[in-house]
Amino acid sequence: MRNQKFYSIFQATLMETNTTSPPFPGSHSFNNSTCSRDNLLKTVVFPVLYSVLFLLGLVLNGVAVWVFFRIPSKSHFIIYLKNIVVADVIMTFTFPFKVLSDSNMASTGLRIFVCRVSSVLFYLTMYISILFFGLISIDRCIKTLRPFRGTNAARLVRRKLLSGAIWTFLLVLCLPNVILTCKTPTSPYFKCGDLKTEAGLYWHQVVNHVCQVIFWGNLVTVIISYTLITKELYRSYSRSTGGTISRAPSGASTRKPHQAKRKMSANVFLVLAVFFVCFVPFHFARVPYTMSQTQGVLFDCKLKLFFFQLKESTLFLSSLNSVLDPLIYFFLYGMMVSNNTAAFSSGCASISPVTVDMAVSYLYFFMFPIALLLNGVAAWVSLHLRSTSTFIVYLKNLVAADLLMTLTLPPMAASMLPGASIQLRAFACRYSNVIFYCCLYTSIALMGLISLDRFFKIVRPCGKFLGQNVIFSFVMSTLVWVVIFGCTAVPTIILTDQNPVNTTGDFCDSLKSPAGVTLNTFVVLSMESLFWLVSIVIVFCYICITLKVLQSFRNSGSNNSHGKTKTKLRVFLILLVFFVCFVPLHVLRVPVTMDEEIDDCVKMWVTIIHKLFLWVSATNSCLDPLLYICLCREYREKLFELMKARGICVGLYSGAEMTWNQKTHNVSECESFPNNQNVVTALYFLMFPLALLLNGVAAWVSLHLKSTSNFLVYLKNLVAADIIMTLITPIKAARDLRDVPKTLFILSCYLSAVFYSALYVCVAFLGCISLDRFFKIMTPNSKLFSQNLIFGKVVSGLIWVTVFGCTALPNIFFSKLVTNMTEISSCRILKEPVGLRIHEVIVIFQNAFFWIVSVVLAVCYISIANKVIQSFRNSGSSNNQGQKKIKLRVFLVVVVFFVSFGPYHIVRIPYTFQKVNYSSFTVCNILSSRFTKEISLWLASTNICVVPILYVFLCREFKEKLVSMIKNVSISFKASADKAKGITPQRS
Repeated sequence: MRNQKFYSIFQATLMETNTTSPPFPGSHSFNNSTCSRDNLLKTVVFPVLYSVLFLLGLVLNGVAVWVFFRIPSKSHFIIYLKNIVVADVIMTFTFPFKVLSDSNMASTGLRIFVCRVSSVLFYLTMYISILFFGLISIDRCIKTLRPFRGTNAARLVRRKLLSGAIWTFLLVLCLPNVILTCKTPTSPYFKCGDLKTEAGLYWHQVVNHVCQVIFWGNLVTVIISYTLITKELYRSYSRSTGGTISRAPSGASTRKPHQAKRKMSANVFLVLAVFFVCFVPFHFARVPYTMSQTQGVLFDCKLKLFFFQLKESTLFLSSLNSVLDPLIYFFLYGMMVSNNTAAFSSGCASISPVTVDMAVSYLYFFMFPIALLLNGVAAWVSLHLRSTSTFIVYLKNLVAADLLMTLTLPPMAASMLPGASIQLRAFACRYSNVIFYCCLYTSIALMGLISLDRFFKIVRPCGKFLGQNVIFSFVMSTLVWVVIFGCTAVPTIILTDQNPVNTTGDFCDSLKSPAGVTLNTFVVLSMESLFWLVSIVIVFCYICITLKVLQSFRNSGSNNSHGKTKTKLRVFLILLVFFVCFVPLHVLRVPVTMDEEIDDCVKMWVTIIHKLFLWVSATNSCLDPLLYICLCREYREKLFELMKARGICVGLYSGAEMTWNQKTHNVSECESFPNNQNVVTALYFLMFPLALLLNGVAAWVSLHLKSTSNFLVYLKNLVAADIIMTLITPIKAARDLRDVPKTLFILSCYLSAVFYSALYVCVAFLGCISLDRFFKIMTPNSKLFSQNLIFGKVVSGLIWVTVFGCTALPNIFFSKLVTNMTEISSCRILKEPVGLRIHEVIVIFQNAFFWIVSVVLAVCYISIANKVIQSFRNSGSSNNQGQKKIKLRVFLVVVVFFVSFGPYHIVRIPYTFQKVNYSSFTVCNILSSRFTKEISLWLASTNICVVPILYVFLCREFKEKLVSMIKNVSISFKASADKAKGITPQRS
């Protein structure tokens, strides 16, 4: 009974289980629990760490790609470095698959994909990085020992051929691992080794030995090369006369030989340390692990588990290389950067801090309404919750901190805009930014207190003594607010008292007095220490809680694998949100403090990344309210109760066998949703005549435009897609009317597939237009193949064929004939089981496609704006109005795209999963989710009204042709009217 008590406490505050669910794939029975790989380390700790690593790697390697691929390949070093960057990027994109697989959130098919493809790509890119790391060390050694040896075109070609040969060799070496991993799993509890044939297991051993030779050979090469480099650099400094290096003309400080030697030794030591820490442990652990996989009879269960955990731990260290490589080259490898200063500077010159500030401010503005809505609801619910436990007290304070942080976002974002006044920027520095950071660290501290509260409640229960006393929680919460705001916010606001005279550089620092600057340094260090302390506490507490709950299952002999999985999943979500939101911001400060002499280019990139990571931290204000609903039963029940009282959503669903028809027609439980659906239908009917008029005019104009450029080709296709969506709109809206004929309902279901396909055709052509504009403006004098008119028409045809062939046709073909028309209550009834599965896959594909196009569109238009503004500056023009018009146009395009399509794609995936697996959801939950999806879909449909208006504002050819045609029509009407009146037109 004791273990049930522990679990019930945990369930009541943080987690829930469903004992009737079948075992989750990847979980083992209780009898094999001691040897199961699905322990806390694999299913919770490593997925969280890899998630953080993915976010850091994505940003750092994205910066590396942006900088290094703008540098001409004029040296061996740059060629090798670009190959490492590509390898690191590919490795980074394998992390999400590993996270899903290890955390048991992946389907069997995805786990098979991880074994066959994703893991192979991971190891492939790791050894490519190792090989090029060795080549770079050889190149640097030759460059140091023979500094006057030049580089010619023939040598560069040979290095490129060598790079291609390395990629080809390793691809050929790893390809059999993909081909020979072809066995079908006989059980849901399979390992990657179970999918390999006998030849596959043998080849796996061969590849392992070859990779060991590659690593140890490169390790010896790296050690010898950097030892020779260090000795040669020390000799060159020792030859300096007078024991010092002469003062630079710019007045730079002198440096003694032993100081230079110490700095170079530190650089070499750090490079070697990263190489050793990342790769050496894994290659010691991999040999016994591979033997345990291929020669299983020699190893018992526990020994196999030990080698697996050792391999996974050292593999994570190897994965760190994808994050540490950019830091090495940006911050530590000064020798290489100094030899390529001009090239690196060219990468920096193309980036405008103003453009970055504008982009980040748009992100804040986009996040603000979402955060305000979610935290407003959270505050509304928390005010109705009674403070009956310490957990609820801390939760209410966390809601208050998130709400206050949300209210600081608009002034922060407005101060980053190019036209912001000095007074607004000063207000943001003195008040908004300070309160934002204080709320951020108040949230972090309260999350730590919540984890401690859960720890003492579940792992070390001590009744109502001190830590579990409500009075104590009030005191601790008050103490957190007083200490953080009293010791940081108030002094910072008081000491930020200087007049705003410096409008360039770090504006906020210029407002601080000398004492304010010192205080700011102290506050930053204190808050950094607080964060890492709380991080350790949170990880320790939640891991102990999970172990305690799982142990209580084992002690009771329970085989509730679904409950165990949900326990791990909820802890994983908590740690994931915490680390993804806060760790990148706090890790960024580590490399900055490693070297005070930071190049201006590097400093600019650090500032840009800091602003992006700060925005990521601010997303915590959106994610926290969602966690309350998922993980806190009291909060969720109170939310449903309040919604029920206001007629928004009532009733809970408990029947597992209820049909969809019964659910959707159980209006007694959710009475307001039929009216809500009528609202959506009315919105579609109101939009239809306006969309028909606008797109009719757009089609009329586009038919009179000659296809003289790819832009006009894509524009005409976009108009055609909008016309198709417009014509389907009334049929789609009529489906939800009462007493609609079943034939019209079925027709609407089939046409919905066409409607969605036309929607994604629009998205695709908006992406094509952004790429066309990007290449047209960024490389105006080049004759790229993508600027060819035939290419534009071919791409347009491919988009139509691909989107309709891969989305609309499968949804239509995999529908079944229904003889009894009364059975049809939703489009889902018309789909066969395979059709439902295909529908789910199509939704995931379309969502991924949308977000890829979103990134492409945002990057292209921001780069275009930056390029145009830079051309204004280079020409010496002070055309501020022209610059503002460019920014306004880019702002309009990006905002229209994200406001129209963003909400729908945030809602659609969870809605589809809920619809396919509806038995575990409430009636009200299903209906509210459907209403949210329909509203967001209507918002996406408004694109058919907004895009024709954008043509007029943003496309000069379209606007000129429209004005000309309207003028001709008006002249024609006037001539007809004059003729009817008997007036003969005068000839000039």
